[in-house]
Amino acid sequence: MLFLSSSIKNLANHSLGKILMFLLLILFTNKLSTSGFADYILFLNLYSLSLLFSSIGIPQYIIRSLSSKDNVSYIKLFLNSIILNIILSSLFSFIIFFVLKISFSINFYFIYFFFIISSINITLLSIFHGLSKVVFADFLDFLIKPTIIFIVIILIYFFNKDLNFTFIFTAFLISQISLFAILCGTILNKLPIRDFYKRDIGNKFEFGLFTKSIIFLGATSFLHIFNSRVDIIMINHFLNKENLAIYGLTLQLVAVLNFPIQAIRSIFHPNLYKYLSIKSYKLANNQLNLIRVGIIYFHIVMIFFAFLLGFLIFPIVFTEKYILSFYLFIFYSFFNLLIIPFLMSEVIMHSFNKEKQIAFITFISAIFNIIFNIIFIPIYGIYGALLITLFCNLIVHASLFFISKRQCNQFSIIKISDFKNFNDYMIYKFKQFK
Repeated sequence: MLFLSSSIKNLANHSLGKILMFLLLILFTNKLSTSGFADYILFLNLYSLSLLFSSIGIPQYIIRSLSSKDNVSYIKLFLNSIILNIILSSLFSFIIFFVLKISFSINFYFIYFFFIISSINITLLSIFHGLSKVVFADFLDFLIKPTIIFIVIILIYFFNKDLNFTFIFTAFLISQISLFAILCGTILNKLPIRDFYKRDIGNKFEFGLFTKSIIFLGATSFLHIFNSRVDIIMINHFLNKENLAIYGLTLQLVAVLNFPIQAIRSIFHPNLYKYLSIKSYKLANNQLNLIRVGIIYFHIVMIFFAFLLGFLIFPIVFTEKYILSFYLFIFYSFFNLLIIPFLMSEVIMHSFNKEKQIAFITFISAIFNIIFNIIFIPIYGIYGALLITLFCNLIVHASLFFISKRQCNQFSIIKISDFKNFNDYMIYKFKQFK
């Protein structure tokens, strides 16, 4: 019951935060110029990449170290992580602004500061996760942070009657500074601060801080997101702002689609990890296919309602100039039905300690994604970018599935019987809930 209560709270935090950001998305498409919305989309993608790049392996290492309850030097752990955050944020900023020469209407130093404080907040949130304060950390990250952004932007719009990218960036910066202040204040007041000073601090930075498995886990996460976001960078380079805005709105709608998928996964995740940990692979496969079937059902319902209502509602909500985003979103949803049967194979690979293989496959896919985007975007525009990205995602997930099947032949693709099992499972859960 405690786990169920925590899951419901986390789901509620995620839901409310996503709703607020979706409402802002509607406001931005209506009130921002096409160029301003394109800058917002590019900034969001670079923001996501910077968080992953500047914290590669750090959250996993902190959570594992603190949850293991070993004699951890908290000060050394924290300072080492912060130093790495700053180094990696600086490297990422150098690549983005000086190598790729991406620019915004805002001074480089403000965005650089934003990247650094955002990555430090990820480290601070990881401390709470490692000390089993997951609900509190997720409450701050997924609800309080979007709420601050929402309130600041609404206030700016109310008093200024206008919106531009500078105002939006200011709201994001205020949210990160506020989150940093809340996290630091909570650490000082609630966490076992005496232990931070009692333990051996040491005076040397340890470059061997992370194990190989954690580095591969962090690098894989970055490569996976990069594989999905590199098209935005390429479109920004080869096409105009209008194309970037249309394509970016498609990805934002996809993100809205992915949230319920994450909710479906969270319902079944605990049993899946339990079966994998005790090497009960047949039961793990059944649980995995239940997740996949649930996601397929959701996709079908979503596509149905999109066709039923989208043509009428979309132009009103997002304006006529972004109608192409709706068609691209529908195409993405249909294509994604090919990817769903292979989803979450990386979870199986991690259970077999195959982080190197995951990183290698994702890296190769990212390379091909870059090469084909360079070739096809100048010819086919955003249509080519979407096709290449979806195709590369399909190759990654299918490759991971077949490799995991080689590790253990008890893992299988979805069968007709899995749909019946899912229906029976949901009926049982519904009766149990009543």
